[in-house]
Amino acid sequence: MMAAVAPDHATLYRLAQQFRRAIEAVPREEFIGLVFRDFPAGCCGDTSNVLATYLFEQTGVIADYCSGRAGGRDHEIYSHAWLRINDLIVDITADQFRDRGYALDPVYVGPSTDWYNSFDITIEADARHTSIKDVNWLDIAWQRIMGELHP
Repeated sequence: MMAAVAPDHATLYRLAQQFRRAIEAVPREEFIGLVFRDFPAGCCGDTSNVLATYLFEQTGVIADYCSGRAGGRDHEIYSHAWLRINDLIVDITADQFRDRGYALDPVYVGPSTDWYNSFDITIEADARHTSIKDVNWLDIAWQRIMGELHP
């Protein structure tokens, strides 16, 4: 099987924006449990997993899952997660740290910045939620988000 060619910056940005808008369109009470209830706060890992699945379906590219610990100016941010496709970061939840003094965009697609580099990062090769065992709650969230993208 031939590897898919990574999409360009503009395509990734457009898809990431669409996906974030779809999550925001779902009434919070329709998400099961705590997943996505306080979006974007506290759900960067789950968001990255379902976003990776969406990006794969749209482009055929498998994103890396980046899990960061102890980041920020004083390493005060316990954890954060985002995607990486080639040399581009794809993050639709970084704005959750605005209340901590970080002016981060709701959707970021671009090269790694000092902020991302401040974390101790672990990278996993396949971020898709379908690559994880026992993700029933993510499957349910996925279906609801897809309902907003494809009514």
